[in-house]
Amino acid sequence: MKKISLILALVLVLACCVFAACSEESETSSEAAASSEAATSENVSKEESVAASEAESEAESEAESEAESEAASEAVSEDESVAESLPEDTEPVEGENIAKGKSVTISGTGIGHGPYTADLTDGNAVGAMAYDGTWFAFYCNTDAAEVNAPDKVGYAIIDLGKEQDIAGVRANLVNNTGAAVVPPKAINVYLSNDGDSWEKVGTLPTSTAEDTAYWAEASFDGSARYVKVEFELDGIFAFVNEIEVIA
Repeated sequence: MKKISLILALVLVLACCVFAACSEESETSSEAAASSEAATSENVSKEESVAASEAESEAESEAESEAESEAASEAVSEDESVAESLPEDTEPVEGENIAKGKSVTISGTGIGHGPYTADLTDGNAVGAMAYDGTWFAFYCNTDAAEVNAPDKVGYAIIDLGKEQDIAGVRANLVNNTGAAVVPPKAINVYLSNDGDSWEKVGTLPTSTAEDTAYWAEASFDGSARYVKVEFELDGIFAFVNEIEVIA
C-alpha cells in the first residue's frame, strides 16, 4: 500500500514538473510572439512615416515646380504682351549707355509730381509700377504748381559733356491706366551741339500693354552733345524711370 502511495506521489510530482515546463514554454512563446508583433508594427509605422514624408516632399516639390512654371509663364506672357503692342519693326538697341551719370534738364517746373522724382540717368531701371521715388512723373495739370509738361508736352535734355556718336535712345516707361498713367501720344528725339538748335532724328515706339514696364527704344545715326527726349502726353501723366543714350 505504501509502495502504491509512493508511486502515485512520484507520478504527481512528475506531472507538476511537466505542466510547469509547458507553461513556461508557452509564456516564452507568447512573449516572443508579442515582441515580434510589436517589432513588425513598429517597422510598418516607420515605413508609413517614411512614405508619408516622401509623399509630402514630392508634393512640395511639385507645388514649387508648378509655381515656378506659372511665374515663368506669366513673365513670358507679359513680355509677349509688350512685344505684341509695339510696332513689328521694333528692335532692341544694344551698346554702351553714355548717358549714365550725366546731368538732366527737365521742362516746366523741373521736378516730378509729388514723390515721382526719380533720377533719369542713374543707370537703375526698375521693372514694375511703384508709388514712390523710383519713377519720374511728367505732369500737365494746369491747376497744380508742379507742371513740368505745360500744354501736355514735357522733355528731358541730357548733356553728354561733349559731342559723341549716337546709335540710339531708350526710355523706360510704365502703363497704369487705372492711375491715369497712360502711354504718351509720341516720344520724339532731338539732337543738338549747342543746346539751342535742335534736329529731330526720330521717335520712340510706345506700348499699350496694361500695367507693364517696358523699354521704348529706337536706333539713330548721329552725333551730338545734347539729347532731348520729348514726351507728348495723352493724359495728365507720363511715368519714366530711366533714359539711356546708346553709343
